[in-house]
Amino acid sequence: MEKDLNNINLNDLIELCCATHESYRDQAWMVFIKRYKMYIYNKTYSVCRSWNVQRLKGNLSDTVNDIVSEVYAQLVVNDCRALQSFLNRDNERMFLSWLGVICSRCVDRYVRKKYNESLSLNDFDLVEKYVGSLNFDKRWELYEFYIQKFRDSSKTTRKNLERDINIFNLYTWGDFDSRMIKLHPCLNTLGPRVVDVVVNRMRNYLRNERISES
Repeated sequence: MEKDLNNINLNDLIELCCATHESYRDQAWMVFIKRYKMYIYNKTYSVCRSWNVQRLKGNLSDTVNDIVSEVYAQLVVNDCRALQSFLNRDNERMFLSWLGVICSRCVDRYVRKKYNESLSLNDFDLVEKYVGSLNFDKRWELYEFYIQKFRDSSKTTRKNLERDINIFNLYTWGDFDSRMIKLHPCLNTLGPRVVDVVVNRMRNYLRNERISES
């Protein structure tokens, strides 16, 4: 027997959505989706536009729909752990802000995955055009993420790691070839194939990351 949940408060709605043996759980999720689907879609769409995801070889509408599905997946995974973690259930505005963070994180993961694929597959032309399409803040956000990712790639500090990061960024972000990189005063003593070896090493790391995330 169905129960009228249309006017249910936020706390009770979350409780029913998270209940493991509650007969009204499916109905509660239908109410949740009806209540918040447009907010989730619009927020995801807005963040996708700010990241120019359409430049990453994807249709914007299809991409948004895929990421919205991922948002719902994040809400229900591990017995709705994320949804259960929201505590301010008497504050609708805070809940919407929290939902917005979930949407933003899902978009960020999508961008990094697609960008990672482009780097690992040697599609540097796409990388250069994509990065150039971003506003200043988004460029730095993506740049700093990958700098930290490479620094965390080794449990111990690898010799020449900072040099290798700079070489890889010049090659991918700046479209510098090996000759141009070796014109740099700090890099003009590099051996004949050092740039190629460094770029391939970094690409292999990103490729392995892409495989492990799939």
